[in-house]
Amino acid sequence: KGKLNYSNEVTLHQRLEDIFDTYTAIFGVYQNQDAFIKRAKDTRNYLTHYDAKSKRKAAQHEELYRLSQSVRMLLEMCLLKELGLADDTIRKILQRGREQHWFHLYPLAGG
Repeated sequence: KGKLNYSNEVTLHQRLEDIFDTYTAIFGVYQNQDAFIKRAKDTRNYLTHYDAKSKRKAAQHEELYRLSQSVRMLLEMCLLKELGLADDTIRKILQRGREQHWFHLYPLAGG
């Protein structure tokens, strides 16, 4: 019954896929996209429900930090686009972040 209450809602997995699909012009094609999305989803599920079985699937320690920074960056890039910044401008911001090592979509361990 609980699952039926949320059956109309888009899953986190689908939302992240939609972000990558919608903003491909900005992010390009990210080769680790599926692993990144799965790790983000599994980590969110563990941190929301604290199910001991799912702990091994969740990012921990340094990887959790890197994952959260990458998700934050995705959100910021989406907000910049929604605010009307041109794709080229957003790509330059993203490139500067990569060069200064404050952002990177890290390949995740265990993903």
